[in-house]
Amino acid sequence: MEISLKYKDEKDKSYGLAGLAVSLFIYDSDEYLSSLSLDDEVPVNFVPGFYFVSNPDFSAKEVWSHLVKQYELFIAMTVGNYLCRQLVYKGKNVDPFAKTELRKSVYEEGKNVCSLEDDEIESYFTREYSNMQKVFSHPGVQQVVRNFAEKLEESRTLSHDDIVSILKALQMM
Repeated sequence: MEISLKYKDEKDKSYGLAGLAVSLFIYDSDEYLSSLSLDDEVPVNFVPGFYFVSNPDFSAKEVWSHLVKQYELFIAMTVGNYLCRQLVYKGKNVDPFAKTELRKSVYEEGKNVCSLEDDEIESYFTREYSNMQKVFSHPGVQQVVRNFAEKLEESRTLSHDDIVSILKALQMM
């Protein structure tokens, strides 16, 4: 059995995108998010600064540190998307098999992009999974997520300012 990160319907998609946005917001990385749209073929739009551009002025350590930070955000967004859909929208716990499949889905990125060893990938995944599970299990966060998903379904598209306006309620928690 394989888990699917594909959205089953529009409501599932709106909760997945909410999970992704919350993940970026709690890591103070929401500035990378330009907009979210239920109607676009690519529903997540990032600002150009999100994507890594090689620069000969950067040291090898700076490049690697940037790649690892982006990898951590990638894990948080992937796990946040899935856990938000499971824990908030469906109200279900994630079974151990699904967690294993989710780990596999982020494994290659760590190997190929960051040249991480298995134990390093496991450490990053375990930390991000634990953080996201705590976040999306919190009743206050769940209410903010429901509001976010509802607004996204109503508006169809949320700009960066719209996203921040909705998610600022998380700062009170």
